[in-house]
Amino acid sequence: GQTVPAQMYYKSTATSPTLYSPLDAPLQLRILAVDQGQVTAEIVGGALASSADATTTQIVGKFTAVESK
Repeated sequence: GQTVPAQMYYKSTATSPTLYSPLDAPLQLRILAVDQGQVTAEIVGGALASSADATTTQIVGKFTAVESK
């Protein structure tokens, strides 16, 4: 249940602009579960900026990440 700041980068295709969380405004992630090298987190606040222009997009969602060895 801990909330932590995080940097995120996202690119939907090879030619699309990169969306990123600015250094001065990291996303806020709530850690939902940690189990055997797998982390489930929810984005609870923040926005991604576009590398193509000055637009920002509010972002929410949940994801699972697996430890790579």
